Amino acid sequence: MGEIARWVVLASVVLGSGCYFEDNVDHCDEIYIVDNKWPESTAAAPGFGSAAEAIGSTPGQVQGGTVEPSLIPLSDAQIAAIGHLGNCTGTLIGARWVLTARHCQVADSGSFCIGDSYDTAETCIPFARVYDHGRADVTLIELADEARAYMSDIEPIPMLAGTLGCEYVGEMAESAGFGASANVEFGHRYFTAEPIVAIMQEHVAIHGLGVQGLCRGDSGAPLLVTDDAGAPRVAGVLSNGHISCRERDEFWRVDQVSDWAAEKSGGAVGTAGLRP
Repeated sequence: MGEIARWVVLASVVLGSGCYFEDNVDHCDEIYIVDNKWPESTAAAPGFGSAAEAIGSTPGQVQGGTVEPSLIPLSDAQIAAIGHLGNCTGTLIGARWVLTARHCQVADSGSFCIGDSYDTAETCIPFARVYDHGRADVTLIELADEARAYMSDIEPIPMLAGTLGCEYVGEMAESAGFGASANVEFGHRYFTAEPIVAIMQEHVAIHGLGVQGLCRGDSGAPLLVTDDAGAPRVAGVLSNGHISCRERDEFWRVDQVSDWAAEKSGGAVGTAGLRP
């Protein structure tokens, strides 16, 4: 699901015993995946069976992905908010703000393109400013104008407000990107629904169990969950993943950069009061 700067190889066995946050109180037990098998001692992630059924194994689909979201209730206008930057994926999170990965090395002269594929982009919006986080693998892009000035039927997907808590471990999440497909095709947006297996201090991980996953060119893709009201929210930004493109993928948690995003955007995106 173009090429990324740092796609790392992760073991097929999930390492570590859990995650400890800065206050050393919160602890999330990880779900250990061995040989791409869901542990018998752990209840199946809600919706995983139906999601896997929907995904199937059609040749040519992006690493087992689907053209439409199979889990998160996105409108057509919200689907349009997941666009591309030429070599990476990005998400419109505010009227004129896009979130992607810092290792994509986005140039100030770049554009955020909207459409189902590289070849059918309906419009490309030039950047006004690019803000790279000093530590996190996150970049915030300010567009030259509001996205709706270029395309009326587009709706931002906001960042998740509050902390990504341990209750999300074992739940299903969804992501989408424009990277390499099963037949090594680039530049088409596909979705993948997978269970969250770990929440760490800075990252959140999902696992495709050898069936589906993200790949080169999906860098910067959003991790999508629903909030307490059932609304789609961006919980992470794709940072790295398994070389097979069908196992563990890790996203940088947006709640860890929310203060920074609020500062850079003048409060247009992000949520104050969280860890910087």
